[in-house]
Amino acid sequence: MNQDRTQRRMIRRETHSSRALPSILSACILMVVFLWLAVEAVLWILKDQALLASPAQMLQWLVDLPVTTLPVGMATAGAGLGILGLLLLGLAVGRGRKARRSLASRRAAVVVDDDVIAAALSNTTRLAAGLAPGR
Repeated sequence: MNQDRTQRRMIRRETHSSRALPSILSACILMVVFLWLAVEAVLWILKDQALLASPAQMLQWLVDLPVTTLPVGMATAGAGLGILGLLLLGLAVGRGRKARRSLASRRAAVVVDDDVIAAALSNTTRLAAGLAPGR
């Protein structure tokens, strides 16, 4: 039973793609943004000069944003953020299958690429039709 579970896990690992890279990139970007906001907040509390903008300046910019930005720019930014959100949601929920299939075997975990299956079918069809190689 334990060998069955191990084989299933190995087959799943070979037939599905990892979601680690998008997860790590998203986490790193969020970590940098939150670290920057924390540093700005600490500098503001200590009454020191801000790196880019103090929290008061960021709040004022956010309040003035609808007045100072064209509606087309706001709509474009909103659409871009919406597309980015849908992309991340698709990566998180999507199946993530690779072009590989598992074949039934009692002794080993067998995974075959779809190109190999297509080439074998093509070769078998060519032989059955009596065609020359490359046809």
